[in-house]
Amino acid sequence: MNLKLFKILASLLWIYLLQACVASTPIGGGNPAGPPAGLAEIPSLQFPEGLSNEFNVETPASSGSDVAQLKAMLKAMVMPGDNISDEISRSAENYQNYSQLVDQILEPLHQMLIPRRVDLIHFEDLIIIGDELVNVKIDFTPYEGETCSGNTAELPVCYRIWFNDKRALIGVFLKAFPTPENPGAGRFRGISPTKYLGLVPFAANVSYDVVDPSNKEAEYYVGIPKGPDNPEDPFPFEDVPKDKSELLLTAHLLINQMGLDFSALKIIFGSIENFIFNFEVQDIGRWREDDNFWSGSVETTEPNEPDFQAACALLSSGIVVDQQECIDRSIDVEGLNFIPFVEISDLAFPPDFPPSPTF
Repeated sequence: MNLKLFKILASLLWIYLLQACVASTPIGGGNPAGPPAGLAEIPSLQFPEGLSNEFNVETPASSGSDVAQLKAMLKAMVMPGDNISDEISRSAENYQNYSQLVDQILEPLHQMLIPRRVDLIHFEDLIIIGDELVNVKIDFTPYEGETCSGNTAELPVCYRIWFNDKRALIGVFLKAFPTPENPGAGRFRGISPTKYLGLVPFAANVSYDVVDPSNKEAEYYVGIPKGPDNPEDPFPFEDVPKDKSELLLTAHLLINQMGLDFSALKIIFGSIENFIFNFEVQDIGRWREDDNFWSGSVETTEPNEPDFQAACALLSSGIVVDQQECIDRSIDVEGLNFIPFVEISDLAFPPDFPPSPTF
């Protein structure tokens, strides 16, 4: 089977498995810990359903899909005429895969409708995650390191979330409340209520600002922990790992968009550590949606994969062309640095996040 087709099929299977792992339904409409309100004129506070759809990366993800590939295998350089379509599509596919994975954190929370009131500091509800009924408790009072309103009516809104009385997520809504049309801006970190490939839970740290459709950005840190020695044993993942040696894979991704979708300038940074197959890869890719050129850099320890700096290529075919073509279009990545790999501190809970609820 063609390698490109195999990767596409594998990605589709991955997404199918992820989406099949979680079904989330609110039970009873929530229980705010405060006096009842009258008829609400203010929309409820509702977590975004996801973030991945905010950034369309189909153009580089499909690079060279209909072209026979003659891969460049020389480390540290590629030449005009070489085909780097796999490298072009990889960074986009990594964004798709990990951002859609992290969407599975938000999806169950999205079902809750939380009143926006200045007197509401605690909230409790029941949701279904997979086949499990889960009690959700949320504390909106301020915590160390964040400037918070301390309620659900005024920004910034900070939150700490426990699932079945075990800490799970911590975050803040910034600048704008999420709406069905726009997820707004904020950040969150914690343990997923779902599992990577339906098997292993994961930890994530995400920051995002998509308030302005012509100037938006999202950053992802993901850590996949080791599973049990016996695959039939239950997986006791109840906290963020304390050391990187406890992880099987890490992914740090940053995506930025300047301009409206049809002509936007987009860039993806990625740094992946794969402890399963013992390799690292860092890449950068930049392109414009209304043009056919891509500029990027790759550095990897993966066997038989090329390294290159500021290569310029055609998006439609993955064929390398003269770098001046990308310089002329102001997409050249010469001089841009790779982003660092994930550290445990990127995933860890802050020290003042109690292991169990205080209310």
